[in-house]
Amino acid sequence: MEPIIRTENLTIRFGGHTAVSHVNFEMPPRHLKSIIGPNGAGKTTFFNLLSGELKPTEGDVFFKGESMAPLSAVARTRKGLGRSFQITNVFPNLTVLENVRLAVQSKEKIRYQMIRHFIHYKQLIEEAEKLIALVLLDGKEHAIASQLSHGEKRKLEIAMLLALDTEVLLL
Repeated sequence: MEPIIRTENLTIRFGGHTAVSHVNFEMPPRHLKSIIGPNGAGKTTFFNLLSGELKPTEGDVFFKGESMAPLSAVARTRKGLGRSFQITNVFPNLTVLENVRLAVQSKEKIRYQMIRHFIHYKQLIEEAEKLIALVLLDGKEHAIASQLSHGEKRKLEIAMLLALDTEVLLL
């Protein structure tokens, strides 16, 4: 079975410091892997290389057999490679439903129209509600994101990533 994500000799140097050195990694589809190590071992840097936040000095990242080298972080997300950050990345002044609906709307490439209220996009709301239930936030749809607990914000972030049809979640 071909790996869904793979690296070949992935390396990044910052001046004279090598933060990640010639990492060869494979992740089969439908598997869970953990990257562990002490502070300063390069775990976050490795994630930044996978997601496209950083460009490698050497090597490459492959997603479903395709080189990700030329793609930005946004383009990688659109391909299905989603990433959450150590600090949650949600819209704090919007509700849970609005956060997820905007992610669904982004995937569907539906632009906001000033003369048409979002309530007219019923399919977007229905899809958002399904994702909210999937991450066990049902009943919190109208809660303001900034009022959620840290764990609930993480769940919200995962729902937003899933709304983009993410195949690999880097958490």
